[in-house]
Amino acid sequence: MRLSTARLELFPLDVRALDAWVAGDVQLLRELTGVQFQPVAPPLLDEDLRKLRDMVAGAGDAWCWAVWAFALRETGVVVGAGGCGAGPDAQGVVVFGYSIYPEHQRRGFATEASRALVDWYFSDPRVQLVRATVPPDHTPSVRVVEKCGLVRVGRDRDPSAQPVDVFERRR
Repeated sequence: MRLSTARLELFPLDVRALDAWVAGDVQLLRELTGVQFQPVAPPLLDEDLRKLRDMVAGAGDAWCWAVWAFALRETGVVVGAGGCGAGPDAQGVVVFGYSIYPEHQRRGFATEASRALVDWYFSDPRVQLVRATVPPDHTPSVRVVEKCGLVRVGRDRDPSAQPVDVFERRR
């Protein structure tokens, strides 16, 4: 399964690909996916990669919701990744996030990839609400989620006890 945008190819990573990424085995990643990865995941995602790998391993048929790579169509270079865990919960809610490598930021890749993922989420009739949390002072990420049609609905605290703004888009 792949999603195509003007400049990107997005595709979910299975357990074998995530194992290779956790190990920093870019050669195996290229063999499995056909694109060029960096040995470490983009910021924030890198610290959760093992947990996400375990989530994919236990997700059964829902594995494809968890982690998607964002690769440039022209060069096959991965610019970032994102996803929403194990798909919609019992209330039809998905919480998504993304990360772009610093050298590829501020080029619109986050918006392009996030729009494609949000549209894909809503193509599943079970999805009733897409949510994202963003630190209030991270203006570029606020813009990304707003460009995906999400609106600020409140404030919460993330697991590290930092304040985050909550953005949502309903079906």
